[in-house]
Parts: sequence; C-alpha cells; structure tokens
Amino acid sequence: MKPMLRLLGLLLSTTVLLAACDGGADLSKTLTSENGLEIRVPDSWSEDSALNPGADLQASNREAESYVVVISDVKQDLREGVTLEEFGDFAVEQFMAGLNDPDSSFADLNEPEPVESSGLDGLRYEISASPADLDLSYLFTVVESPDRFIQVVAWTERPQMDEQRQTLEAISDSVTET
Repeated sequence: MKPMLRLLGLLLSTTVLLAACDGGADLSKTLTSENGLEIRVPDSWSEDSALNPGADLQASNREAESYVVVISDVKQDLREGVTLEEFGDFAVEQFMAGLNDPDSSFADLNEPEPVESSGLDGLRYEISASPADLDLSYLFTVVESPDRFIQVVAWTERPQMDEQRQTLEAISDSVTET
C-alpha cells in the first residue's frame, strides 16, 4: 500500500507542478487598437496612455513596474522588399538611439531569437539599458504580418526580469491583427 500512496503523491505533485508551469500568465484581458491590433494582458494590467504617444496599444502593471507598448508600421510606407530581419535591426537601432542620452549606458543587446506570435513570424531581442539612472530590461519583439511590421516593446526593472519574463513574453507573443 505504501508504494501506491507514494506513487499517488508523486502523480499529484507532478500535476500541481505542471499546472503551475502551464506556459505562464493568465492573459484574460484583451486590448484592441483602432487600427486592428490586439494584445492580451493579465487582469492586473491596465491600458496606460502615458507610455508612448505614438503607440497603437499601451498597457502596464505599475505595481509590478512592468510595461508594454505596441507600434505598427505599414509595409506600403517602407522600401519595397524589406525583410523581417532588416526591419528588426533598423527598429532596434532606432529604439536604442532614442534611449541613448548622455545619462544613459547600455549593458547588453543580444542576438535576435526567432519567435512566433499568434501564428506570425517574429524576432525577439533582449536589451538591458540604464537610461536616466534606471536599470531596465526590455524584450523587443518585431512581428511580420502580410501588411505591416509590429513592434512589441515590453520592459521592467532589470532585477525583476527573471520574475516577469514569462508574463512579458506571453504578452508579446499574444499580439495579433483583428
């Protein structure tokens, strides 16, 4: 009987552990832009229009000091034939230039990793920066749809990135067109 109880206990523990690691955050709230973009965020997040005036979508959990903005660029407005890799490199370069002020230093920019966001191909860069005496980590995701490139920039304080990564990646990967 004891081996059976041990097996039952092991199965129960494994089930609880798997449920806790089911891919991350409960993205129960959907935010939709006027130009047909959608992103899902946890219920603890709110729309936040103070992050970037040019963003299509913006949200935050200010208590957790975690943020996301979504910006889209219509391909028709770009040079013909721009690839996802070219656009990603350009967008990251522009983003970093925007952060680069005399009070800023960069600690790290990783090579992009391929991702899929709601069936769309994308690239994700991780950037660590210290603009204006802040210590931040950014997940900079660029996604390609048939008609546009979509930038999803999610960030938090660097010491909190390990704790927030799963949620920020899940939010970034939820972007889609309606």
